[in-house]
Amino acid sequence: MFKCKNCNIRTVFGREFKSYFDSPVAYVFLVAFLVLAGFLTFGVAMLYERRQADLTPFFFWHPWVYLLLVPAATMGSWAEERRNGTIELLLTLPVTLTQALVGKFLAAWAFIGIGLALTFPVVATTAWLGSPDWGAVFCGYLGSFLLAGAATAIGVFASSLSRSQVIGFVAALAITFAMLLIGFDPVVNAVAGWGVPAAVVNAVASCSLMSHFESLRRGVIDFADIGYYVAVMVFMLAAAHAATDGQKNGRSKGALGLLLLAAVLGAANLILASMSLRIDLTAEGLYTLSKGSKAVLGKLDENVTLKFYFSSSSAETPMAIKTYANQVQSLLKEYELAGNGNIVLEAYDPKPDSDAEEWAQRYGVEPQNVTPFGQPMYFGLVAVCGDREETLARFSQRTESTLEYDVTRLVTRVAWPERPVLGLMTSLQGVMGQQPNQMMMMQGQRPQPGWAAFTELSKDYEVREISPTAESIDSDVKALVVLHAKDLSEKTLFAIDQFVIKGGRLIACVDPFSVMDMLSSRQQQNPMMMQMGGQDGPSTLGKLFDAWGVSFDTSKLVADLAAATKLGVGNGRAEENPAFLSLTSSNMDDGDIVVSGLTQVMLPFSGALSFAKTDGLEFEPLMTTSADSACMIDRMGAQFGMGAMMKELRPDGVKRTLAARLSGTFKTAFPKGPDWTEGSTNAIPEVVASGKGAVVIFADSDFLADNFCVQTMNTIFGPIAQPINDNLVLFSNIIEQYAGREELIGVRSRGPSNRPFVKVNELEAKAMAKWQRKQSELEAALQETQQRLSALQKQKSGNDRMILSREQQEEIDQFRKVQADTRRQLKNVRKELTADIDSLGLMLKVLNILAIPALVVFFGIFRGLKRRKH
Repeated sequence: MFKCKNCNIRTVFGREFKSYFDSPVAYVFLVAFLVLAGFLTFGVAMLYERRQADLTPFFFWHPWVYLLLVPAATMGSWAEERRNGTIELLLTLPVTLTQALVGKFLAAWAFIGIGLALTFPVVATTAWLGSPDWGAVFCGYLGSFLLAGAATAIGVFASSLSRSQVIGFVAALAITFAMLLIGFDPVVNAVAGWGVPAAVVNAVASCSLMSHFESLRRGVIDFADIGYYVAVMVFMLAAAHAATDGQKNGRSKGALGLLLLAAVLGAANLILASMSLRIDLTAEGLYTLSKGSKAVLGKLDENVTLKFYFSSSSAETPMAIKTYANQVQSLLKEYELAGNGNIVLEAYDPKPDSDAEEWAQRYGVEPQNVTPFGQPMYFGLVAVCGDREETLARFSQRTESTLEYDVTRLVTRVAWPERPVLGLMTSLQGVMGQQPNQMMMMQGQRPQPGWAAFTELSKDYEVREISPTAESIDSDVKALVVLHAKDLSEKTLFAIDQFVIKGGRLIACVDPFSVMDMLSSRQQQNPMMMQMGGQDGPSTLGKLFDAWGVSFDTSKLVADLAAATKLGVGNGRAEENPAFLSLTSSNMDDGDIVVSGLTQVMLPFSGALSFAKTDGLEFEPLMTTSADSACMIDRMGAQFGMGAMMKELRPDGVKRTLAARLSGTFKTAFPKGPDWTEGSTNAIPEVVASGKGAVVIFADSDFLADNFCVQTMNTIFGPIAQPINDNLVLFSNIIEQYAGREELIGVRSRGPSNRPFVKVNELEAKAMAKWQRKQSELEAALQETQQRLSALQKQKSGNDRMILSREQQEEIDQFRKVQADTRRQLKNVRKELTADIDSLGLMLKVLNILAIPALVVFFGIFRGLKRRKH
């Protein structure tokens, strides 16, 4: 019996599916679908110009393409049968109405699936240009196919309402459009403004086709989303069954059955949603707890209660925030599951004037105004452990990439409240503040505050100063900051070496040219007493870098044309200085939690790091220059802007590392121990040969100085330091990882990784190299002409130098001609710079928008001619 039913469905499916390709309308649909999808992806969303192997712009348009085209593909599924009078014939065959409905639906869905499959050139193009996240691509196609299935079921239902195809099309368009729009914030807010209860508004908004598609295309298969689409398909087919069979069995009975079915499907979806059944298919596991978070949860010895506050019942809360809140709550449930009973999750809806709102305010959850005159929205988290509490005042979609890190850090703070010890070793003066001596006090000088970076750290850490001549590092120091510590002895380097090998965390800020050191040295010079407070110079870790495979040339500064900073050069003028780096998000490693989300980091006169493969160690760049960078030797010229550097600055297309993370098994740089002289105050220590450690190296130290990261404002409450960039955030992120729980180092950024179009970048690098070669050749020609003019001028006596000779006039004319030709050629070279990139983009756009549609047209013509012959 079961086999027979399958045969009937298969028969209807085959008949309907074949009929699509027997009609020219089907080919029109496929061509329209493919052209529209390609045009919206490449022409409107500018996929090629984005230079990222990310198909989000491609999938973004699918709901709207389906809105227009699926009703056209399904409008005749039942209306045509009614109009031609073949529906009675169909139902007199040994085919039930249910089998006919399922067969027609599957045929229409498969036909639309063919159109979706024919978009493969978009994926192939992206894969050829870069390296897409295949898990996210699969989920995007799965979500799109399920969305198409839901739209098809709606179309089949609309077609069953009337024998008119136009009415079927309009009805399907209206229903699909409504189910897309019900989740949009303006619609939700408008309905809420009519006085509709918030619970009803939220329930209806959760039925939006769009929100469930958005969830799937992120790269996560949530069974609640799949259940939703299956429920829509089942309900719409049941409604089509009731509409078609209404006259025979009575509409009231059919309506009652639909209400019962809706209740059952709704309950099933609620159960699925509460179970949090998800599969994360993203390449980096962006939506799964990382090993670091699981390690933190595994070491809890007390219960931690996570109190999640969100205004879920408020109709004024935007749907986008509600969707994000669901993601946050799903992640918190992952914490509860991984906590083995030590994590308890409690969710609260702080309605106006409720106890939940009062407690949210007590805990410090920040109220947010989403409308000018509406009720405040609460969206935050409180961690409670015993009598201790920590608060994450607000969640924001802008910090989604650090969501897991923020929650794990919150748990560690409340579970282990002790203040870690942070060591500071530096040759710079006044980092922790400076007390004036008696003579300076007599001159009216006040105590100098410390750098804001370390003043802020003192609130959460015990910052302990360690002498640059120290022969050992205290065992209770959790992390050590070596900030431009110059001329370190072997004993001090050995102490740092053993500190790292024994599991200590090192943040090394070395510098080829420290502005703060230079300023300090100048201030300490006393010409009357011939005293020198110190000589400015570079800093490095010498033998340690050698043992770790790190190269750091203290004689070279980095210049980057793409990261140049505009600086004052006197007389009210400003000039861009490419050695004074202003870095943006494009210079950061999106996959590392420390720098993910940073948009502006300033590095004044930085050096560059490189790494030679070393057994047991992994080198991960955190910040890099652009390809328009070069290493320069003249540090004095670097201080005086572009003009003084152009002669030496020759970008070579290489990205240079400005900061890096080094992790793994470190081997000692002193296998036989250091040169331990008799003058040492300590006994010769035992050498530990190797051990696991973690190091972060910055090729600059000035980025932590107040001059380059804060602006001090004097207020009635005293001076307040206002950050002017993300330098302090960067340093704080590092310290929280390295001086806090070691498991935090394993917590990664949850943002989408950078997936550039490698092919395009290679073309761009070749074009840039060509431009630079041509520029050098043309500048050399100009310089040669200038030298000939100078030589002719020197041959004249003093009185004759004001009079131009015939040879000079010819040289001047020649110079002007060469100059004009040079400018014209440089202009042409600039145009040619992007010619290959633009032509490649044009070719790919044409192929993706027109190639497959053209093949569909040829196939349709071929099939039509073949049918005529038979």
